[in-house]
Amino acid sequence: MRVLFMAAGALLIAAQASAHTTFGENRTYIHHLFRTYQDCRDAQHGGMGFNCDQTISFSKDGTALVMVTDIMSPATYTIEGDQVIVKRAGPGDIPESLFFKLDATERNLVSLQGRLEVWELKQPCE
Repeated sequence: MRVLFMAAGALLIAAQASAHTTFGENRTYIHHLFRTYQDCRDAQHGGMGFNCDQTISFSKDGTALVMVTDIMSPATYTIEGDQVIVKRAGPGDIPESLFFKLDATERNLVSLQGRLEVWELKQPCE
């Protein structure tokens, strides 16, 4: 009986481990900070410059680059069910972890922190 429970436990652990995946292709998601590009430019009066959008570029090898300001933050990520978990992998200006919900079409990520921002699929990375 004990062997049966141990075997069942091993199968459960293996199933959970296989549920952690990455995207099958490189891709970038973008979050627009303004309604239009012109709105962004209009807000930058006096020569003050800042980003009009934020991006996350995911590589199929499990690495990512996150840009929420002018600093590219290296990260790693995994996909667990419909959640994408991003973990900072070095210096940068992002929190230690970011959590997103991936929609069924994989065209949108919704931030599960703060204001539930939508990040749209932009294009595959080169």
